[in-house]
Amino acid sequence: MGYKEDLEAKTGFKFTTNVWEVFTDAETRDEVEIEELYRELFRKRHDDVKMVAELSMCLNWKIHEHGPVDEPLARRYSYLWEKVHNYALDVFE
Repeated sequence: MGYKEDLEAKTGFKFTTNVWEVFTDAETRDEVEIEELYRELFRKRHDDVKMVAELSMCLNWKIHEHGPVDEPLARRYSYLWEKVHNYALDVFE
């Protein structure tokens, strides 16, 4: 069982989009790719509360997945998570 599947089993939360897989694929390239992906997803779907919630959850889980093994990548995910989290708190009630 992979990291995502383990957390889905523990939390009961299941992704309805492929956002996790898309970010996982981007990790094989570089951090610039991750930020570009974030900007593209956010630009296209920032008004979709479910997508913003999944993006926030994905980024949060990615922080914890990479924190113990790749601190720079975890910090990058943390920065992006803070952006989407603050946006969600400001825009969605």
